[in-house]
Amino acid sequence: MTDQPLVQAHFDHVDGEGRLVFAAGEQRFAVPVDDTLERAMLEAKQITSEMTPRQPQPQTLPISQIQSLIRAGADPARVAERYGLSEALVRRFSSAVETEKQYAIEQFLSVPAPKESRAHTMSDLIDRTLAAARIRPDEVVWRATRRGLEPWKITAQFMSAGRTVRAEWSWNMHDNAVVCLNRTAGKLIGGRPADVPPPDDPEADDGFAAPLNLPGDSTRSALIEQTMSSWNTAENAPAPAVQDSGAADAPESPNSAQSQDAPAAEPAQPVPAAADQSPTAKPKRRSGRSAVPSWDEILFGD
Repeated sequence: MTDQPLVQAHFDHVDGEGRLVFAAGEQRFAVPVDDTLERAMLEAKQITSEMTPRQPQPQTLPISQIQSLIRAGADPARVAERYGLSEALVRRFSSAVETEKQYAIEQFLSVPAPKESRAHTMSDLIDRTLAAARIRPDEVVWRATRRGLEPWKITAQFMSAGRTVRAEWSWNMHDNAVVCLNRTAGKLIGGRPADVPPPDDPEADDGFAAPLNLPGDSTRSALIEQTMSSWNTAENAPAPAVQDSGAADAPESPNSAQSQDAPAAEPAQPVPAAADQSPTAKPKRRSGRSAVPSWDEILFGD
């Protein structure tokens, strides 16, 4: 080590590659963060604490407060601004909370459904109702928030009839109690909201119409019902007009047969007794052939 005094540099910022940038006058120095630097930082902190043991400890990051705000649904950018931190640092502390939110949604959807619904879980019941309303599960955005020790608030958002619709439930993770917080939530699981808006409330009608009689006992049944309904609609559409041929009117007009270049019909002969049994074979012939007789049948009595 030289005896020359060291140039004092101060930390400036973290660049886009995750390096520490220090400034000394007009110069800038980039230092990569690795294990060697982390050990050096711990060593420097220990030496500093031994030299000045009475120096107050630096203020620690409010990790718990940051996570509580993110859990309650606060925007990471607002949280970063509140505590003077970078958004990247807030996202680092928020990753565990986001995992917790996703777990809460999965646990809510696995809650047993009401027995009268004939569904196994809340997920089965909600998916079945959405399918009956022609809304696919992948069109629903799920969110979970929680304030302090209160129950979780589970939200499902989707589009229905051109409008954004939100269903909100309260879920207590300790006893699996589920409470509908608005009308849409009640429609999705067949329950009643805890606080029903008054009739004159403009937001009372959320625009979401769920059929009362759900098809089948599962989401698969509802999807099959949709498919069958679309097929029936296509089959019941008016068929294009078809021009009638002369053969269709031939049985009602015996004279029309004589207009053809065919021998004149012979006088009627007595029918043999064996012909009395012939009607038993007639249904088989008609079942596999057209109901309209051909010209050969008209002329020759086939």
